[in-house]
Amino acid sequence: VHRGPAAAAASGILAQRLPGAARWRRNIPAIGTPAGPHAAPVVSYRTERSASEESAVVADYLLRMHHVHEVPWDRMAVVFRTVGDGAELLQRQCDSVGIPILDAGAEVPPAEDPMVRALLDVIESVLRTPDEQDTRTLLMGPLGKADPADFRDLRRTLRRLATASGTPQRSMTAVRDLLLGEDEPATILGEDAYGRLSTPVERIRALRAVVAASIAAGDSVEMVLWNLWHSSNKAYSLRAVTGGGGVAGRAADRSADAVMGLFDHAADFVEQMPRGSLRQFVEMMREQELPAPRRAGRRPNRKAVSLLSAHNAVAAE
Repeated sequence: VHRGPAAAAASGILAQRLPGAARWRRNIPAIGTPAGPHAAPVVSYRTERSASEESAVVADYLLRMHHVHEVPWDRMAVVFRTVGDGAELLQRQCDSVGIPILDAGAEVPPAEDPMVRALLDVIESVLRTPDEQDTRTLLMGPLGKADPADFRDLRRTLRRLATASGTPQRSMTAVRDLLLGEDEPATILGEDAYGRLSTPVERIRALRAVVAASIAAGDSVEMVLWNLWHSSNKAYSLRAVTGGGGVAGRAADRSADAVMGLFDHAADFVEQMPRGSLRQFVEMMREQELPAPRRAGRRPNRKAVSLLSAHNAVAAE
């Protein structure tokens, strides 16, 4: 999408066709045609059969606008209804052809990031007893880090042990009981090469204990979050991956930005609701549809195409 009066005129025409009250919408006329190498073409549209084809068309358009029409990268943007999988697909496409992209991590609500979801999951598992699906999510998420093969072996081992003891039970029920129990996982599991099966359980147990201790101490929402984040040691691993660049580096950078957005939301929550509970904060974050206000405005100043949600494109050039 090239920024300019042609796009504004087209959006005004489309707005007039939308249902509902129209008194707040008006047709925005084109304010002349820009001259020179940065001139905007006539607004047009295309529909493609798949998201991948759509991303390829957009990337090709950006390349032609930059190399043929000499439009600087930072004078172009792609606007999404919501920044999600479509933006990730376009980012990969642009990476493959050398188009610099200003990552849209600040445009995404923090709770949509896997790392932030994992942090909220741990907190929620302390506030209420986790069920079997919650247990699976905790152990296989970014904080538990159990891979599918190890998780399957854990279930099989616990089911075998339960059957041998004369008290057979569902494997997922046994996994949940192991997570919530007090006995050492390594002791229960017996021979476990290199702690392959017990380590994810021990990780989540330790993080749940940190949250429980922080709540018992009467810590604020921000302090509970900080204690959990610091104990996870994820800041160091994200920093290491971010330095490697590429798709993995960008994903790690987005997660780090989302965590910072989570802390921004926590600071605003404590300021606006001094008596608000941790449970209220978690519920608010689950329902959050907008990025943290402080993060949304912190966009790096570099020559790159911007990926924007419709919300954050409002009032932009």
